[in-house]
Amino acid sequence: RVILTDVGALLPGLRTNVEVNGMCGRVEVCELVWGSDEFPSRLTELIGESGVDLVLMSDVLYDPSLMEAMAKTLKMVCGRKTKIWAATEVRDSAMECLSELASHGFESTELASRP
Repeated sequence: RVILTDVGALLPGLRTNVEVNGMCGRVEVCELVWGSDEFPSRLTELIGESGVDLVLMSDVLYDPSLMEAMAKTLKMVCGRKTKIWAATEVRDSAMECLSELASHGFESTELASRP
């Protein structure tokens, strides 16, 4: 199962992409706000007790002040075996973000970078 999440204002675009790509019924779209104490009931149901297998994030490592909220959310959706993959633009703040996430117990390994 695939779950796409974002803030409420961006959900219509996610839903349109799911429909246009013929993925209705196979891809769920749910609101997720980093740092929230509770998730919408449908998202909680989809995640289940053991957490998700994989989290894919794109261009989310830009503001170190948001990493505490991101870490809180990741801890709520991840299980012991969850892998997190993040793609980001090369910017100074990305390293600060990774450092902040490390302070919350997350480890990172660079897989690839552009020359």
